[in-house]
Amino acid sequence: MVDRSDPRIGTKIAGYRVDRLLGEGGMGAVYEAEDLALGRRVALKLLSDDLSADESFRERFRLESRLAASIDDAHVIPIYEASQADDGTLFIAMRYVEGADLKEVIRASSLMRSSLPRPRPLSSPRLTKAAQRSCVTRAARPGTRRESSTRTARRSCTPTV
Repeated sequence: MVDRSDPRIGTKIAGYRVDRLLGEGGMGAVYEAEDLALGRRVALKLLSDDLSADESFRERFRLESRLAASIDDAHVIPIYEASQADDGTLFIAMRYVEGADLKEVIRASSLMRSSLPRPRPLSSPRLTKAAQRSCVTRAARPGTRRESSTRTARRSCTPTV
């Protein structure tokens, strides 16, 4: 069933079909989408029109996207593409991880505290890798961590300009 409350649902943007809204924030919105060329599910982050129209932001977006994409770690969600759509919208396509985010797990959980994923210290190797590449992230919070069926926590490291 297609949700028509968001005008982007069902549309095609830069080779991706937007299927459902996953979340919104200060920089834009994240959707579950399909990469039409490769037939795979992706998380598609569409930045707001205001940010996409700002030339200095676009340059920072390009630089920080390259830095974020260079991080190769099993616990960091890989970026497949970071670009600008024909309508001028900046976007990032990254691996889609099926499952609830940690914030949802904590909120809806009737599980015992010991069954919840243990928070990683801020000095974890993946954040160290990000820092070494000057990728400062505000994304290290429960709403950006995904719990897959294998219980592997993953975090996105996307530009936070």
